[in-house]
Amino acid sequence: MNTLHFCAGSEWLLASASTDTTVCVWDVRKLSAAAPATAARGVPKPLHEFAHSRGTQAAEWAPDGSGRLLSTSFDNCLRVWPAIDPSTGAMAAAAKAAAKAGAKAGSVVPARAIKHDTQTGRWVVPFRATWSSDSSAVVVGGMKRTAELYDAASGLRLASLSDELMTAIPSRNAAHMGGRAIACATNSGRVHVYRA
Repeated sequence: MNTLHFCAGSEWLLASASTDTTVCVWDVRKLSAAAPATAARGVPKPLHEFAHSRGTQAAEWAPDGSGRLLSTSFDNCLRVWPAIDPSTGAMAAAAKAAAKAGAKAGSVVPARAIKHDTQTGRWVVPFRATWSSDSSAVVVGGMKRTAELYDAASGLRLASLSDELMTAIPSRNAAHMGGRAIACATNSGRVHVYRA
């Protein structure tokens, strides 16, 4: 398991990302805090499971409460998944029907797939894409010592943040909740702040 993230406003919805190539959405009300699952009780099942071709490093809910999920995978792709209704946990019928031709039944296609080099190697902490404060953009580190901003709807690059002082790759990024700044943390122990 690499990350766990609760949905804003619907804290019973939990997203998990793991190296087994899946991002799962769980209803924590259906998970027992008692003894571990047994064959008699059955193993808990996720509400939704989103498949990737390689391990996933992060899954994060959009802060606007829309029910969209953002995932980061070692398959060089960032994905924005179709919205899950934060009140019921159900996925829109249109999203369920949007399976790829020839894909296994029940598979879900991301609303947007953004190509991005996620091969950080063994010396850099794996990338974890995050949302902008208004959930319209995605922020992720770049292998050329940049922080990349992509439009969440179109997947187009909006900006590439860099500076001569940023001498390492910013693997972790965060957006100010008021939309005024983006903080980029590097493995060299520095945090670079870019103002809007």
